Amino acid sequence: MLRDLRRASLIEATAGATIRRSFADGLAAVGAVGLPPALVERLAEVPVEARAGQRLHALAVLVRTHDELAGRVAAEASEMRRRLLESAPRRPKTRR
Repeated sequence: MLRDLRRASLIEATAGATIRRSFADGLAAVGAVGLPPALVERLAEVPVEARAGQRLHALAVLVRTHDELAGRVAAEASEMRRRLLESAPRRPKTRR
């Protein structure tokens, strides 16, 4: 236990500012991708540790990638729908 406390103290003394800055940058990145503010606030409550900032950045990249892929899928589905409607056989118009 004493070893863990010493390790935590040493990390805080040498890299604490960098870790906190990385965490803040990660939160900003997550907020910039359009996640709900309530979710970003909840993420801000997670413990600040050495890799938390990197994980938040990775989450932001994942959200951005998901949004991009969802947009591509929607565009492709729209294009496929248009092609399907164009290629569908048409009924001849009947005269009454």
